[in-house]
Amino acid sequence: MANQILSMNKLKEVLRYQMEGLSKREISKQTELSRYTVEKYLFIFDSHPLSFKELVKLSDPELHSIVFQSVEVKHQWDSLYTLFTSMETELRRTIRSLNELKLKIIY
Repeated sequence: MANQILSMNKLKEVLRYQMEGLSKREISKQTELSRYTVEKYLFIFDSHPLSFKELVKLSDPELHSIVFQSVEVKHQWDSLYTLFTSMETELRRTIRSLNELKLKIIY
């Protein structure tokens, strides 16, 4: 069941159980989702400015846009992270050059 998109009904079920005060483990058992999947979606919902009560009332397309907007943002971060390795390499070269220059000046 890895990497499968959940139905909006299942996500609303997770929200309802969270509002009832169930633990992530209990929600996982009730919904037959992994605890990590429950944590993932609760994190997405918790990061949103709407309360859980307001999120449950949203239409399926509205809820879908909230859940999968965060996936699009993640992809944007992934593309940004690919730039870090090249920047790190460039910084190391610059530092190495500066250290070599410093040694030439000292000696």
